[in-house]
Amino acid sequence: TRQDHPIRVVYLNSLGSRLGSRYEITLEIDDLKEAIRLVHDTVKSTPLDHPDRAMFMSSKANLLGYQYERTGALDDLQQAIQADHDVIKATSPHHSRRPLRLNNLSVRLASRYERTGQMNDLQEAIRLGREAVQATPNDHPKRAMYMSNLGSKLRSQYERLGILSDLQEAIHLTRCAVEATPLEDLDRAR
Repeated sequence: TRQDHPIRVVYLNSLGSRLGSRYEITLEIDDLKEAIRLVHDTVKSTPLDHPDRAMFMSSKANLLGYQYERTGALDDLQQAIQADHDVIKATSPHHSRRPLRLNNLSVRLASRYERTGQMNDLQEAIRLGREAVQATPNDHPKRAMYMSNLGSKLRSQYERLGILSDLQEAIHLTRCAVEATPLEDLDRAR
């Protein structure tokens, strides 16, 4: 495909995503590195007004998240968080994927809190988690996961600050998450 062809960025992103999927199965680091390079090139060469730009950016953020999970390097986590911030800025407030993207950033900020103990990361993770839950319809299949994630962050805040209402809200959210998860769903036990 020609360098200037408009569909090229879609192909680059698809290849990067598939390499990322293969990495998830094989844990072959070269696949992950190539996937990150491809989606980085995709984002870099995608016009700002391209309708899929936020999706490409989200692919990059997720791959950087895998890299952090693999290396444990704080710099990799910082890059993933920055990429997630960029994704949120590029996602319209009413986009159907916004709650998922808010949740992703919330999870990564909570990871950084666990590493650094910076309370502002945990508080921002809770704020974003609340926004993700509120923006998700009650019957959405991911809502239970968002509620569970938010409950975990509130429990962490309770453990740090000792505010009973944080623990009570965490318990409530976790109960709601269990109740919203079908009996046959493997996530219910977790």
